[in-house]
Amino acid sequence: MKPLMRTETQSFWRILRQVIDTGLPIVGVCITLGAVLFLEALHARVAVVVLGLLMIETGVWKLAHQLLPSERQFHTLRTEGERFLLLIRHLNDAALALQDNDTPETRQAVADIRDMMHQSVERMAEVAGKTDAEVTASQTASV
Repeated sequence: MKPLMRTETQSFWRILRQVIDTGLPIVGVCITLGAVLFLEALHARVAVVVLGLLMIETGVWKLAHQLLPSERQFHTLRTEGERFLLLIRHLNDAALALQDNDTPETRQAVADIRDMMHQSVERMAEVAGKTDAEVTASQTASV
């Protein structure tokens, strides 16, 4: 059985992000090396090296992404996924507490988190494939 995946061509913004992520550090390294090898004036060399290093850091830390528009359409699903990851962390903490101190309270805490995880999966199934506008419309229609 083949996994269901979106097979759309990549958008211009996604391709631009990939080019920037790859190209910016490479260009920064070339500028830095070029300045060290070919510039004679100390002040110019230092300035160009700093510029090259800033380009490397900008590429490595993906700072250019903040300047490009977001392509995300399914914010509600993303938010619910992030909540689920947080519940995983809480479940692990509760399980460790249960190992240290097996009491009815710690067992109940693990059970409560497991129930919250089930509810989160149900919410993810409800909003999957729906844009924020569609989720809002379905919520107002059900009220």
